Amino acid sequence: MSTLPSTAGLSGRWPVLWMLVVVRVAMGYQFQAAAGAEPWLIADFGIDYATVGSLIGFYTLPGIVAALPGGYIARRIGEKNLLIFGMALMAAGGAISGLAETFAWAFAGRMVSAFGVVFLFVVMTKAVGDWFGGGERFLAMALFLNGWPIGIGLGLVVQPMIGTGLGWHWIFLTSAILTGAALLCMLVWFRHPPGYRAEM
Repeated sequence: MSTLPSTAGLSGRWPVLWMLVVVRVAMGYQFQAAAGAEPWLIADFGIDYATVGSLIGFYTLPGIVAALPGGYIARRIGEKNLLIFGMALMAAGGAISGLAETFAWAFAGRMVSAFGVVFLFVVMTKAVGDWFGGGERFLAMALFLNGWPIGIGLGLVVQPMIGTGLGWHWIFLTSAILTGAALLCMLVWFRHPPGYRAEM
C-alpha cells in the first residue's frame, strides 16, 4: 500500500489539492463556454449546431496525440512547469476565442486551450496520487474529479446571463480570467512532494 512521505503533512498536501480543484473548476467552466455561447455563435457566424459541437468536441481531441508526449515532457522539465505552460495555453486560448471576429479565430483559440488542457490532464491526476496515499487517496481523488462538473455547472448558471448582458465574447473572456486566477493559485501553492526530482 502506498504511503505518504513523512514530511508531507496536512499543511503541505491539502493546499495543493484545493489548488488543483480550482484548476479543474476552471477547466470545466471553459469546456462549457462553447455550449454557453451557442445561440450567439450561430447568429453571428451563420453556423449550425453541428459546427458549434465541433468547438465542444475538439476541446479534448488533442489528447489523442499529446498525452504521451505530455508525460515525457513532464518528466524532463518538471510537472509544475508543464502545468503552468498548460494553464497559460488555456488562458491564451480563451482570450483568442473571446476576441475572435470570425469562427476560424474562435476555433483556433479553442484548439490552443485544448492543448493546454491535455497537459493538465496528464499531470494533475498524478500529482494527487503523489501527495495522497492509502484511504485518503480516494477522498482526495473524489474532491479533485468533482472540480470538473462544478465548473460545468457554474458555466450553465452564469454563462447565459453573461451572454445576454455582456455578449458572447465575455463568456470566453471570463473563462480566460478564471483560468488566469487558477494559474496564480498554481504559482503560489503547487509544490512537488518531498523527494520529487525531474529527469534531466
